[in-house]
Amino acid sequence: TATVLSYAQSESGNPVRQFEAAEVLKDNFKNPETILLTEAIKDKAVINLEERISEISDANSRQEFVDQVVGDKPQDLKIALEIEARVEPSTPIGEKVEDIKTEVEQNILDSYKDKPAELARVASVSATPDVMDVKVAQELSDVLSRSPEVQSEVVANAKKNEQTVIETFI
Repeated sequence: TATVLSYAQSESGNPVRQFEAAEVLKDNFKNPETILLTEAIKDKAVINLEERISEISDANSRQEFVDQVVGDKPQDLKIALEIEARVEPSTPIGEKVEDIKTEVEQNILDSYKDKPAELARVASVSATPDVMDVKVAQELSDVLSRSPEVQSEVVANAKKNEQTVIETFI
């Protein structure tokens, strides 16, 4: 366990993708100790990400970071929300994470506002959704519903996805 966590802490790759990989692994494990290990790996990825975020000095750098490191998929919003839940909101890092989450939401809005089928494809429901999946589905639905640019069919798909996630979770 210590060796795996040490590796996760010193890994120089994309911390968002490290976090995502740990999330995928967690979904495939049944042993509670292994699931806890993947949560610890996610914590290490957050520490790595905090270090990267602390180096962001302006809005252009932040947007470049979002475009290159985070992305525009609902899964990226999940990662942003999970990271947001793991950092102190009133700190400079917490504020940057909030800004990054907002930019991920904007990227999603820009990418899917007129592509209902594409949104339905990328927002597929996990076989075993967790609380964070419910939060992502709700956030996605809220973000898309607030914008007048978004086609009504996209909003309907997001709301349907939200309902499916909640029903599957319950």
